[in-house]
Amino acid sequence: MNYTRISLMSHITKLLLRVIVDGARKAIRPEIGIEQYHFVNDAGMRNAVFVVKMIGEQMIRVQKPLYV
Repeated sequence: MNYTRISLMSHITKLLLRVIVDGARKAIRPEIGIEQYHFVNDAGMRNAVFVVKMIGEQMIRVQKPLYV
């Protein structure tokens, strides 16, 4: 059997998939809001916890209920 074609196809498929994914990310990036943590670069769990903490403190200050 000749496994060379199978091996090359795997590499070509990975390269093509990478090109498609990168293009999709560039197209979708403007549509994703900053509140979508983990789906946006430089917006991780720490940022999300900080935002929730700040909102909670604001709600306590203005004496309004907060539902999370």
